Amino acid sequence: MIKMKRNIKVFNYSFILRTIGLGMFNTLFNIYILENSNFSNAFLEKFLAIGNFSMAVSSYFIGFTIDRYNKKKLMLFFSSICAICIFGEVVISNEIVMYVVSVIYGIGAAGLITIVPPILMTYKTEENRNFIVYNRAINIISLTIGALLAGLLTGKQFSISIKNVLLIVPILYIVSIIVFTLHDNIASKSREKSKERNFYLKKLVSEKYWILIIVAFLCLGFAPLLVNFINVYFYNRYNIDVSNIAYMYALINFCSGITIFFVSKMEFKSIKCIMSMVVLIILDNIILVVWNNLYIQVCCVFAYICLFELLTSYVYDIVLSKTNSNFHGRISGVIQASCNLSETLGIYIGGVMLGLKCYWLFFGISIISTVVSIISIIILMKEKDD
Repeated sequence: MIKMKRNIKVFNYSFILRTIGLGMFNTLFNIYILENSNFSNAFLEKFLAIGNFSMAVSSYFIGFTIDRYNKKKLMLFFSSICAICIFGEVVISNEIVMYVVSVIYGIGAAGLITIVPPILMTYKTEENRNFIVYNRAINIISLTIGALLAGLLTGKQFSISIKNVLLIVPILYIVSIIVFTLHDNIASKSREKSKERNFYLKKLVSEKYWILIIVAFLCLGFAPLLVNFINVYFYNRYNIDVSNIAYMYALINFCSGITIFFVSKMEFKSIKCIMSMVVLIILDNIILVVWNNLYIQVCCVFAYICLFELLTSYVYDIVLSKTNSNFHGRISGVIQASCNLSETLGIYIGGVMLGLKCYWLFFGISIISTVVSIISIIILMKEKDD
């Protein structure tokens, strides 16, 4: 128990450092590209779509790797890839080379995203049964700190260029790597007997439940179109300057993180709760379409993030809890592949619609995807209870 608590602390410290860097990166990188004369107007959408497609394709294969090899070493490896690629994305000005870097970064990012849930499940006990949701709260709060730092450093007080602030991100990744070396090894259990391994795999693949996982996460990956474009959305729709967007982004994330942190202490995994979340998501999208007031928009974006984070976390936890731990890696890989395939399409479509300022169509598609997702989620919950 003492070792587990120590490992949880090491994991959280490393995760926080890395995610603070990611918060800075998410806040500034899109705007950095838009303001960089070396890149064409259509570059950003293609760049993001390529990265997400790379994540989608590699996630499934990474899942098998996670089930077979030491998770600590894989975490260090994927973190190193991301640190190098982020540095490259900031200093490189050639579009073709940037596309290549985006592919490699996609692999590293897919590895980090895919490996976290299986590691979290090794910490799971009755005392911290909502650990995945708790981790989401840490993720959001850390992103908030990163966004706040981005706004502070690029604002009038410090007036540091966006490029120089972005160069801090790979340094934070390197520090997080050093911290995670203190974590104990996380050995794979893949050396069980072949017959037992094949039995579980056959069972997973043959069940209707397995198909529902893919459908549910395809919809959940596509539905939150706004998440990848929050900064660009406020930049285009309200013509707000970069530093104020960073502060606004920080406020939204902070409130979301605190909310999710407290909600993680509760149990919200019944069908009624899941349905309520989806209904609230639909209402939130409708308000974003019809109500143009900036303050209302900020509140709705806050609710948007909270609801999607909670819904995805709870469904993720349900799926992994029902699955044999020897296959958490490949299950996580398939989930990430499903999410990233649909998110890639969402990034491309969302970027085009935001550029044309078709906000009603932007949120309308999100509503339709959410409505489709509720069907598979309800059936998924019923499958769990059977």
